[in-house]
Amino acid sequence: MNDRILPPRPNLGPEPWDDRSSTDLFVIIAFALFIINVLLFFYKLLMDLRTSARSKRSSLTANPANDDPQAVWVAWSNRVRAALDREFGAGHSARTTEEIEDDSAIKTGMNGDRRDRLIAFLRAADQAKFGGESIVIDPESRSIWDDWVQEFCRSCESSPEGKTSKKTGANKIKQVYLFR
Repeated sequence: MNDRILPPRPNLGPEPWDDRSSTDLFVIIAFALFIINVLLFFYKLLMDLRTSARSKRSSLTANPANDDPQAVWVAWSNRVRAALDREFGAGHSARTTEEIEDDSAIKTGMNGDRRDRLIAFLRAADQAKFGGESIVIDPESRSIWDDWVQEFCRSCESSPEGKTSKKTGANKIKQVYLFR
């Protein structure tokens, strides 16, 4: 027999450790943070665009004396509906006058006189916008409605009812019913 006896091979241990894995993890985390920052940037940009569009819509004034009466009512209506959005949350400006009248958050968030005046204003604005007839606003009525619009918008910005109605309004009621 020609078998040779070979000495045992030495155990060289485990394979050498690859240090690239920690570098790869660092690159993945850095890339994920970059993507998150880009998404946050675009989200903030979108919110700023919405805010500027909303402020442009609410900054339409109806004070010039030679405005078209229909344009005056449209501008007033846009300002009041934007104020409703600020006080009671987004979406109220898109509702019809009847939906606003039946809204439980508005019923609980406004006293009766203020709510009745709002509904009367919205009905007059609807008549002006959709009535199809030419509208004449006498200077006295115009100043009364203009003062009311100014006061309503101011009160929506500083109203304690609006601040609490966002938290305790219809949205909270819907959430309670969804989770029961």
